[in-house]
Amino acid sequence: MHDVSTPKTRAEAVEVVHAALSDAPIPVKLYGSWARGDFHFDHDHRSTFSDLDLQGGVETVTEWQVSTKEIGERLRVDLPMRVSIRRADVHDQLSLPTSAWVALATYAACLRGPTGDSPEKKAYLAAKVLLLLHRQHVEEPLGSVVARLDSEAAALAYRLKTGENHFSTLPPWCSRDLLDPLPVDQQRMFTKLHESPALPDDAFADIRSHIDVDELARDTIDYILYNMRHGK
Repeated sequence: MHDVSTPKTRAEAVEVVHAALSDAPIPVKLYGSWARGDFHFDHDHRSTFSDLDLQGGVETVTEWQVSTKEIGERLRVDLPMRVSIRRADVHDQLSLPTSAWVALATYAACLRGPTGDSPEKKAYLAAKVLLLLHRQHVEEPLGSVVARLDSEAAALAYRLKTGENHFSTLPPWCSRDLLDPLPVDQQRMFTKLHESPALPDDAFADIRSHIDVDELARDTIDYILYNMRHGK
């Protein structure tokens, strides 16, 4: 068992995560924001909005459930967060346009679920998805996106994404500046999701029509879109 206390800094948050994984029931490795270092961390509340994304050799649903639950329990006291374990990172198989629409689908799913009830988390989610939509390749780190855009809006969005700043809503000028360079259909979908109190009825079909993936990835995409509909 780990003995790391509730983290006060980003470095201590990383220590908590590594301690929880040190004797995990299956070998796992980090990917996503905790691997890149651009995870969200709220210093004031010593909490995170980021999921813990892991890759591991899970062979059965039961093994996946047990491993996910056990790692989540180790984090529950010190740094609670949702844990996800996949056999592979399906996102690196996607084209850039499809990846953008998957990001919008995930945004919709989070807004639909209970975590979307927090104004601060809604602002975080909006900032994150806007930066994701600006990637030039699917593995481009968000820090690189911000450096390339070199704008006040991108810098503010990144501070919201990482927890350096806290707002109950994403400033309209920030979302407007980040939306303007994007394809019109992505602008419209983000605005529809961002400004609607409930998930628009046509959003599911609209997003699904833009996603073109092979069969391996389709299972993952359909799961995301199911969550989008049902708020899981």
